[in-house]
Amino acid sequence: MDTLATPPARPAYESTARRIGWDGLPAGVRAVISARVGGQARAEASAGCGFTSGFAARVRGRGGCWFVKAAGAREAPFAAESYVIEARINSLLPAGVPAPRLRWTERTDAAADGHDATALLARHPAAAGADPEQVDSVLAGIAGFFVGRCIQPEDALSPSLRMHQRYSAHTMLSWLAERRADLKAA
Repeated sequence: MDTLATPPARPAYESTARRIGWDGLPAGVRAVISARVGGQARAEASAGCGFTSGFAARVRGRGGCWFVKAAGAREAPFAAESYVIEARINSLLPAGVPAPRLRWTERTDAAADGHDATALLARHPAAAGADPEQVDSVLAGIAGFFVGRCIQPEDALSPSLRMHQRYSAHTMLSWLAERRADLKAA
């Protein structure tokens, strides 16, 4: 098992990102991009490398072709925040720096599927009417399970299992943090 004291093997740059495709973007994000490229947007092959899981590909529309980066803030918070930081840095680069400049940036509150997970949970028979503290205790237990599993050695029969468990742990902990902040504010 790798430890923090043992440097991990350096990954091949071309395999550093598992990016979401066009269809993985929230519908609201796709609509914003489509409007920006002149409508009828269609994505070409995704960039296969990079450091985030966000969308990164050329997108063609009636108005031309653009290289677009996008991520849903709820679905890929690290990618979304990384893109915000990248845009901020890009805008501060001196004119003499040979780097492509951004044509536009836009932030939207679009959710992945239009569903509010907390509202769906509240309507589910298993949680309907339950004390929010009890619901959060169950969510913390599920998050704890994923945290405990994702730090286990990789499974040779399912090489992506730990990655999915890390993602699930992050998603559950983020959701739980949102719920706890909402309870404190109420």
